[in-house]
Amino acid sequence: MPHAVTFTYDLDSADSLILNISYIRNRIRDIDPSYPIFVDAEIKAFLVMEQYNIKRTAALALETIAADEVLVQKVIKLLQFSTDGAKVAAELRANAKLLRDQAAEEVSADGATFEIAEWIVDDFSYRQRLLNQGLRGVTE
Repeated sequence: MPHAVTFTYDLDSADSLILNISYIRNRIRDIDPSYPIFVDAEIKAFLVMEQYNIKRTAALALETIAADEVLVQKVIKLLQFSTDGAKVAAELRANAKLLRDQAAEEVSADGATFEIAEWIVDDFSYRQRLLNQGLRGVTE
């Protein structure tokens, strides 16, 4: 039995999944229910693939649109009207890269990264720490 095609866009929803889908639709400008780019199930799949990170999910959606754009439009010229799918796709990929960069910055700003602490417990570890500092360019 085929699944019903659903399109959800509600920026005031109390449901976190609907809100996430709506944020992604807003970011990729898929807001017209008459002509949806993605159905809810596709956006849910993107959310899972990108571990529920909104910006990375929007980036994946834009990358998917870019791939479709290149496959479908290519370069078309008819009378005085022309389209260039490759240029549109390049712009979409640039926007996706910006979102991925922002998502990466947020992760490092949240302290989700880790650092290594060097302990000095004997003469060997002291020499190793001095060597490591020299390699890092630390001159303390």
